[in-house]
Amino acid sequence: MSVIVIGGAARFGAEILDPLREAGVVDQLRKAPGFQGHWSGWSGRNYKVTEVWESPEAYWAWIDGTIRPNLPTGAQLAEPEFIDLVLAAEPG
Repeated sequence: MSVIVIGGAARFGAEILDPLREAGVVDQLRKAPGFQGHWSGWSGRNYKVTEVWESPEAYWAWIDGTIRPNLPTGAQLAEPEFIDLVLAAEPG
């Protein structure tokens, strides 16, 4: 069953995105095994991320293998919340 993952990074502004963009993380995300969708944005000084993954294991493989190695020094990821995806609706 797919999962919705809600997470992010606290106390960082736009500087958290630059190293990830420079490393090509967005292009890699589109091809990541188990990846199904990503939405993110700013909420005050926190960067919030909502994604859909095939499983928590696929998400953690992505975080540990691609995100953590490219974060700026001192960046801390929020502990994610996992929600079983029960219903998905798309436009059209």
